Amino acid sequence: MNYSFRSFWSSCIIAYKVLSYSYDEKTTMAKKELSFAGKLKAFLAWNGLFAFILSFNVASLVVAYYVVSTQNIATSVALFLPFFLSGNLPHYFIGSSLFGIGIRHEMEDGRIWPEFAENFFIFKIMRDFLNLSIEVSTELQEAEKQLDAQFIFAIFPHGTGSDFRILMEGMLPQHFPNLSKRKAIRSLAATVLFRIPIIAQIALYTGCIDARKQVAERALSNGKSLVILPGGEAEQLMTQYGIEKIYLRKRKGFIKLAMKKKIPVVPVYVFGCNDMFLTSRLFYKARHFLMKKFGVCIPFCKGLWGSLCPFEVDTSIVFGKPINVFDGMRGGEPTKEELDHSHQIFCEELEKLFEEKKKAFSYGDRKLEIY
Repeated sequence: MNYSFRSFWSSCIIAYKVLSYSYDEKTTMAKKELSFAGKLKAFLAWNGLFAFILSFNVASLVVAYYVVSTQNIATSVALFLPFFLSGNLPHYFIGSSLFGIGIRHEMEDGRIWPEFAENFFIFKIMRDFLNLSIEVSTELQEAEKQLDAQFIFAIFPHGTGSDFRILMEGMLPQHFPNLSKRKAIRSLAATVLFRIPIIAQIALYTGCIDARKQVAERALSNGKSLVILPGGEAEQLMTQYGIEKIYLRKRKGFIKLAMKKKIPVVPVYVFGCNDMFLTSRLFYKARHFLMKKFGVCIPFCKGLWGSLCPFEVDTSIVFGKPINVFDGMRGGEPTKEELDHSHQIFCEELEKLFEEKKKAFSYGDRKLEIY
């Protein structure tokens, strides 16, 4: 366990209890309008967290360089030790820490910390700012009650940053009590995230594991349910303000995995996700090349007051009904025809979910574009 980091986050959670909210709630439909002070709090939460992560990583690299280049052993130890104890420099370079040498938690069962995901004060500010809500279909609620319930939740769209994924983790126990009690939900995240100090800890504490195929298969074999954003970097890069478009036509891996493991797939749509930031197509071809070549997405976007804080957009995560994509399979591995058929069914169900719910969340004038 990374005790020093847990102590830090726990202190932050306790400190939050003495803070008061500065929201002016107005009952205009389901909308929660914020005062200037409320917007400022969200602005500081998002940008402050980003600034902290950036400064800590820069400091880590500076310390690493100094340790390598200096001949003053005592000074090097004094500088290096706090970073080593926190698990950041070792995690950055070899993915381990003083309390877990050689352990790659993201390659195993993760390092979920429910209390952090639910109570971290910055997450609470963010959730309130987005008026984040979760809606679960009746069919899914009934299926989740089964003792051995297991699903693959396929979420669309990815959005510019998919902040909602981290924020919804602390809300899942209210909507999936059986799965949460068993600590049986994991989210797949890009490998690169586990190489960045602070971000790696946040990802692990909010239930993330590495998105590699063997890790996902092992998690499912161990009875875990998976949260997947199939659109990935391609969908992230194509995000455009005010347009509901997703990258799904060529994304069949999650369907194949579900068919192989005989696990239902749940279509999930996030209303409001594409309205969080204004996006730019500046240097789009160059950024698309980097994404295709190295799997790294560099979104150009701006939110509230031109910052990394999203706009004040009500965000609703809607879980549809489970789909038994494996129905009709003749063998242990799906054929191309079986895979294409199940994938088409999923596409139709996701589009149906969008059409059924868009008016309720004030997106009645929009059409879902599937690429």
